[in-house]
Amino acid sequence: MGAMNVKPPIQQAKENILRILRENSGMDEIIYPCLPQDLADYRSALDLVEVQREFRRRGVRARAVDYRTVQPQQSEIVIATYEDTTNGNLDNYLKNRGFKL
Repeated sequence: MGAMNVKPPIQQAKENILRILRENSGMDEIIYPCLPQDLADYRSALDLVEVQREFRRRGVRARAVDYRTVQPQQSEIVIATYEDTTNGNLDNYLKNRGFKL
């Protein structure tokens, strides 16, 4: 068997960064949570000219951070029953969490 063609860590990080950027339109910032041992590779990949050019073109900021420092974000998907929607429970839920309706 031949040796596997393993890409360098910065190349892997670059490909992952660009894949996530292309799959997520409409954002103004992307935070890439990384394992501590991968953080330097992700930061180096973010500094690559071609990666910076793609982020500038889309008007998106990006940064790589240690995953342990990222605060869990609220879900953007809320599932409600028809009854909760019609009787105002959904509106109350959203208002109590700071959403403007």
